[in-house]
Amino acid sequence: MMGDVEGRIAARSAELEADLAERERQAHEALETSLARKRTAFETEASTLEDRRISLGNEIEGLERRRHELSMSIEGLASREASVLEDLERRRARREADIKKSVEELSAGMIGDLERRLAARTAEFETGLADRERQGREALEGSLGARRAELHSQVSDLEHRHGTLSTEVEQLAQRERELVASLEELSSREASAVQSVARLSRRILEEAPNPGRAAPSASGT
Repeated sequence: MMGDVEGRIAARSAELEADLAERERQAHEALETSLARKRTAFETEASTLEDRRISLGNEIEGLERRRHELSMSIEGLASREASVLEDLERRRARREADIKKSVEELSAGMIGDLERRLAARTAEFETGLADRERQGREALEGSLGARRAELHSQVSDLEHRHGTLSTEVEQLAQRERELVASLEELSSREASAVQSVARLSRRILEEAPNPGRAAPSASGT
């Protein structure tokens, strides 16, 4: 009878140990699967954020280049304006010189009539030239003013975009730090869960029936 009891106790202990091992294996598998999914999700999101940060960095560099190009374009327009004004002044000086030369060449002869004609022609020409010069200057100033305002507006938009992108980059960096902290916390929880499962396993083994203690009791009966 004692052998039968010991056999049943041993069988029960084996069943408990097998059941405990199976539960522990299932718990480990479930925990590892869950942690693997979460870790994969975190790594995917971190990779996406890194790609976004790189893309924003490239866009900021492009905006910086565009701002530099616009600044150079503004400087070029100012230089062109000065060049056009200088050219107008040179043309006027040449025309005045030509008129004076013509007057000197025609001074011998019909001086009175020529002087009146030349005076009228000169006045007409000077009036037309002044009017053309005024119209050209107004058109040039209007065109350059509109272009300058447009370029300044684009530079302002680029600076605003640069500030917005800088803020977004800072937010992405903060999000990355939060993800790293979450991964560290997840790793800590994983270690804690493994320790809990180990303690539970030891406790179940300690609480299981011991064949060595049951045998003396059966003999005394």
